Amino acid sequence: MALPIPSRTTDRLSLISPEDDAIRDDTDAAKDALKTYLSADVPDTGALLLKKDAEPFVFVLRPLSEPESAVVQGMARGATYADGLNSGVVNYSLLRFALCAVKGEGAPDLETERLYSKDVLTEASVEWIPKFTAAWLAAKVSQWSQLDAEKKRPSTS
Repeated sequence: MALPIPSRTTDRLSLISPEDDAIRDDTDAAKDALKTYLSADVPDTGALLLKKDAEPFVFVLRPLSEPESAVVQGMARGATYADGLNSGVVNYSLLRFALCAVKGEGAPDLETERLYSKDVLTEASVEWIPKFTAAWLAAKVSQWSQLDAEKKRPSTS
């Protein structure tokens, strides 16, 4: 059964980066589980096959409100390059609003600061996240944040 798509900023969803070393990729079943995880609208971490005695980082995220999405886009406008928008800045800015916690052995403490009347994570609290992982997490949060209410239902396929 598919997980429900987070639709409110109070909803929380846990994700594991597809690049986490704790994820098994040594069997066809493990590879199939990872493919299913990556293709889901709402990936289910319970479907992943993990290495014995390995603990992944689990990122607890929430969707952004429309005003928060606008603030993130505004923050990104100030960080452009000659060839276009710096997507890394967008991703890390989005995670400052959307990342609620990181679980797992060695997970860093997350610090907050006040920004635009919101408590958000500091830049240092998200900059340790590898670029690919930040991009993947940000893409999932953006997907959830931009769906209209009618589409915020799990697919039955």
